[in-house]
Amino acid sequence: MAFSEKSEFSPCLSMGRHPLVQLSGLPWVALESREINLLHVVLVASVHERVAAEKNIASLPCDVYDTDQLTLVLWFRHGSNVPIYIYDARAGVMSESHRPSESIRGRARFLPHQKPPVLQIQEVSVRDEASYICRVDFQRQPTRYTKVNLTIIEPPGRPIIWDGNKKVSDGTLVGPFPEGGDLRLKCTVDTGRPRPTLVWYRNGVTIDTYCEKSPDYRVFNELTLSSLERKDLNTRLECIASNSNLTVDEISSVRIDLYLKPANISLEGADQPFKSGMNSTVRCRVFGSRPAASVYWTLAGKSLSNHSEQSDASGNITESILSFWPEVSDDQEFLTCYAENPHVESSRLTVARKISVHYPPEVRILFGKTLNASNIKVGDDVYFECDMKANPDTLKITWSHNGETMTGDRERGIIVTGGTLILQSVTRGHAGFYQCHAQNVHGHGHSSELELSVKYPPECHPDQRWTYGATLGEVVYVLCQVKADPPPTRYRWAFNTSTSPPLVIAKGKEETLTYIPKSHLELGSVLCWAENSVGSQGSPCTYTLQEAGPPDPPRDCRFPNGSSSSGPQFVECEPGLDGGLSQSFLLQVFDLDTGNQVYNASSPVPRFDLTELPEGISYSAILSAFNQKGRSEDVRLDARTAKLLEHAPPEESEKKEEGWPMTQFLVVLASLAGIFIVGSICAVVRVRRTRKARTKSTAKTNDEEGSVEKPGESLHLLSLPQGRGTENEDEDEEEGVLRAPDIITHDRTRENFGGVMTSNATEYAPMIQRVRSPPMNKVNSHHRFHDSPGLGVGWVRSQPPGGVVRPGEVKDLSVGMVIVGMVF
Repeated sequence: MAFSEKSEFSPCLSMGRHPLVQLSGLPWVALESREINLLHVVLVASVHERVAAEKNIASLPCDVYDTDQLTLVLWFRHGSNVPIYIYDARAGVMSESHRPSESIRGRARFLPHQKPPVLQIQEVSVRDEASYICRVDFQRQPTRYTKVNLTIIEPPGRPIIWDGNKKVSDGTLVGPFPEGGDLRLKCTVDTGRPRPTLVWYRNGVTIDTYCEKSPDYRVFNELTLSSLERKDLNTRLECIASNSNLTVDEISSVRIDLYLKPANISLEGADQPFKSGMNSTVRCRVFGSRPAASVYWTLAGKSLSNHSEQSDASGNITESILSFWPEVSDDQEFLTCYAENPHVESSRLTVARKISVHYPPEVRILFGKTLNASNIKVGDDVYFECDMKANPDTLKITWSHNGETMTGDRERGIIVTGGTLILQSVTRGHAGFYQCHAQNVHGHGHSSELELSVKYPPECHPDQRWTYGATLGEVVYVLCQVKADPPPTRYRWAFNTSTSPPLVIAKGKEETLTYIPKSHLELGSVLCWAENSVGSQGSPCTYTLQEAGPPDPPRDCRFPNGSSSSGPQFVECEPGLDGGLSQSFLLQVFDLDTGNQVYNASSPVPRFDLTELPEGISYSAILSAFNQKGRSEDVRLDARTAKLLEHAPPEESEKKEEGWPMTQFLVVLASLAGIFIVGSICAVVRVRRTRKARTKSTAKTNDEEGSVEKPGESLHLLSLPQGRGTENEDEDEEEGVLRAPDIITHDRTRENFGGVMTSNATEYAPMIQRVRSPPMNKVNSHHRFHDSPGLGVGWVRSQPPGGVVRPGEVKDLSVGMVIVGMVF
């Protein structure tokens, strides 16, 4: 604490307190006597100064001692020739007479026998302040005079303490003032004669005696204390007013209230390692702040808000509890606690700790710094780097390729050294996705996948079209599909010959060869080589050009779900040869009871959905393939939906389950033998007749020829390809194809429901089947039989190359054959 400097001269000190002092003066005093009306100049024996405090006793001395006897004592107030007190001793001691004036009656008494004799005046006041003359008369000696100057002291009033313009009550707190700041107080007093002095005391020690006078006769003293310290808290400051040692000093006091800075700060719980992602608690304790300190937290410079504070009753100790979730990025960052008193400038205290955060490894996989990852070719060396962050350090590092863990194998060119993976002389097999994996005590870390692309020369793509159908004189487009990185930039085409090296027929940037064969010699094998920036293709892609034709029928057609509870869901087949051209597939479904077509759809694959077909009906499904050159032979499947099978007659179901009895088998076999013999005879006869009737119209003959129509049944004449026989019957039965009980299965790969497909007249053998006949107006049958009790005769025209016999289209009966069937 420092005090403001003031002038060495202090009015308060110049006033001082008022001791009784003897003052010398003129010994001669002029007295005016009204009684004699003369002005006497008398000799004053002595002059006395007396001071008395207001409301106290004033004793005024009078010199009466002499050898002569005292007779009369008169007391006068200066300026008046009327005595204020008379003491008459002329009648003797016993008859002493005391006669005070009205102004002092009851409070004045002359004491002649006291040494020295005095006039005592009680309860003096300011009005009593004056100069008094004591006149003493003797019997023989001349009259003697004594002068007494009486000064009355007025005690000072109670001092008033001001804090700025605010009057402070006695004994209360003043402030609060900030620690380190300045205190300015003012003390004033309004009354007191003479003017009182004002002095400041701190805990009983004088700290300021300088005072001033205001124009309104007020005395004041301003106190300034600079740089208040913590020890000044509750310090007692007193302002004392005094003007004489005869009066009691007046005192006013206050106590200093302060805002205190935090004195000390500590951090607890920040030295142990934290675990990433787990809730952690840290405490910050602050001492000495008044009032309680405000506490703030930061981590890596970012503010944290999840904390709470509690203080003791005095506010001297504040504890802040921080709850936070450290992250990996917080490792080795500073956790800082700040405390400050917002009422005190520059009061902030700080404590910080660099924290350690434990976490599983964080891993990145990178190509080697000197490696051009975008231009790695077969035979290059490649290395990867595993960039890891972990606390504590990583214990184990592993590598994986396409999800499979890798191990070091120098013979295969795989070298693992810590965080580095080296691949020597890479091949296409090294291409793929690589990962780095690291482990420490807190868990595993996995890098993202890094793709290694190995550039390589072109190779033939395994999944592509190898055979193309071509028509002489027409354009065929051959696509050369290869795998390469980067993509091919040039192609070279050649025609393969058996007698000489391949004949180069085209070069360029296009992957498609546009080729027009002009003779059968220009059909065969076409070779393609592709080339990219890595190199040229070693083995060419070989494509076969063959003469285009209609596709083969679909194979292995079936209902995969058989007789499920919901009926046939779909039908599917295996595609046959496409005839060298792109093929599609056609499915037609007929209701066997009505002959109505209930489904018609085409598809690029031989699979059709039948879920929308109604239940309880027998169906005939006809499938075929077609391309630009025509349509294949039809394949027929018969099926019933589940509800129909559930309600089938018991005997019909039993017949289906038991199969054909041996008796029926022998009858059929004998019948077929008879049919073959009779048919052969009829054929020879018919051939001879047709030669004689060539000039007749074959069309009319064909219209007149028909079928033997028997109510409910008819004969369907079906042709089977040579060499296949009836093997398909066994295959269909093994596949579990659903059949109606009254339908005898036959070869479904060459049948055309509503037509007959043949290659020529000599490669087919006749076959008779008994089937349920759909109405003739619904099925486009071109077989007509004349009514006969047991025989039917029909003509089957040989199929022209690549064509299909249409109903009513019989052009060449000379190469036909007669088939005679017997109806059982």
